[in-house]
Order: sequence, then C-alpha cells, then structure tokens
Amino acid sequence: MAALDSKAIAFAPTTRTVPMKVLCLGMGRTGTVSLRESLRTLGYWEVYHTVSAITTRLNDCKLWYDLLKKKAAGGRVTREDLDRILGDCQAVLDMPAAYFAEELIEAYPDAKIILTVRDTESWFASYSRTIRPIQDSPVTPFVSMMDWLLLMPTRWVNPMFQTIDRMLFQRDFVSNGRRVYEEHNARVRALAPPGKLLEYHVREGWTPLCAFLGREVPENLVAEETPHLNSSTAFIDMYHGINYRLLFAQGKRLLDVAAYTALMAVVAGAAAKRSGFKWPVFV
Repeated sequence: MAALDSKAIAFAPTTRTVPMKVLCLGMGRTGTVSLRESLRTLGYWEVYHTVSAITTRLNDCKLWYDLLKKKAAGGRVTREDLDRILGDCQAVLDMPAAYFAEELIEAYPDAKIILTVRDTESWFASYSRTIRPIQDSPVTPFVSMMDWLLLMPTRWVNPMFQTIDRMLFQRDFVSNGRRVYEEHNARVRALAPPGKLLEYHVREGWTPLCAFLGREVPENLVAEETPHLNSSTAFIDMYHGINYRLLFAQGKRLLDVAAYTALMAVVAGAAAKRSGFKWPVFV
C-alpha cells in the first residue's frame, strides 16, 4: 500500500509552485475519482484528491485536521494555509478540500470551479454503502488506537475523517445527510462567480468538460466516455485492501518493538554481568 511507503510521509511544499487552475468542489461519492482521472488525461498535474492524503501524502492528514479545527473555532483559513498542502497542485477534488469551498474560491480567484453532482437519493445510497460503514465500523477505532500506540504514519487519517463527519453531519448522517448534500451544492453555486462554474455529472462525458476548461477533446477519446471509476464495490475493495495492509504493517511494527525490547534486555543483562552487578534478592 502506498500509504506505508517512505514517499507517503514526505512533506508537501509550503509555497505555491504552480498555478491553481481547477477547484472541484463536489462532495465525495459524486464521481470525483473519475473526474480526477479525466483532469490528468487533459494534462493537469498534480490533481489532489482525498486518496492522495491517505496514500501518498499522509502528513497532509494532520494539516487538514488542523485547518478543520481552526475553522470550527472561528479562525480564518488563508491562502498560505491552503498552499502549504496544495502548493504543487493545479487541481483539487473531494473532501476535506470541498468543505473549504469559500476559502478556496477566495484564495484562488482565477481558478475555474466544477461542481460534480448526482441525484440526492443516489448520492445518499452510495455514501451509505461505502463511507458510512467505515465511519461506523467497530474496527475503525481499534485500528486508529493501534496507529497511535505504534506511532504509525497513518495515525492522523481517522481523526481527520471523524472531524469531517462531525462538522458536516453532526454525527447523524441518516437524519442530516440529504440536507447537508443539497445545502453544500447550493452554497457552491452561490459562491461561484458568474461564468466560472460548471455543474457536471461525470456521465456527460468529455464535451462539456473540455469546453468549460478550454481544452480540445483528445482525438483518441472523442468516441469514448470519460473514466468511470471508484464504484461502490471498488471503493469497498480498496478500503479492505488498505485495512489488511495497515494491520500487517502494525503487526510488523509490534514485532520490531518486541525484538528491540528483547535485544535491549540482552544487552543490559550482559552489561550487568560484566560489571559484576547483582540483582537484589527480596526475601
């Protein structure tokens, strides 16, 4: 799993190195993974997604967590804050970034805005099949606890997601999910400057996307649909794969700790014997 590679804990740049060109502010489960692949095909790079934070840029989870807490406390999230995470990115999608729609639009006024949408009931059903079981699983707090005990690089992933859940849905997705989804979309529509917004369903294909971005549809893709990725089944399979690999990594870390402790005990015992130290005998 990329999340456990050495590159996964590299720090993001602290300043902007490329212009931010596209803000994709739809919520998760609206085709954001598919849109990410489409933007890459059109030449945008880096294209930042939640998947980036939990696989190749794990340090970002702590940075997002800090920004979520800052906003919750009434603080102002600035372009400098956002550049610290997104400084090398030309496009950004999905949560937690979409939660900062107002801040992103203010920070990057020249960027175009895409709002990925789907029918509310369809979105609610997809979210309920995928993200909710992870949030509500009894395994999740156990894995998170082990992350912290073993100081794993993934230890900020769950706090980030739990904070998003609390701030969006007040920990009651069933009652609040539909309303929050519709209110989020309405807010993005209201925030977007005239002519800057494309409301987009990924099944609409390349033509409206390329027209909005001012790009030619690649000749080899004219007759093809845009990518359709990260179905509910694919999402669940990905999650299970990550969890299995993480549990394996935690087990390896436990063995490393046990081996190190045993080695230190042997070294200490040998040093004590050489120095003539005798352990006290209690009678």
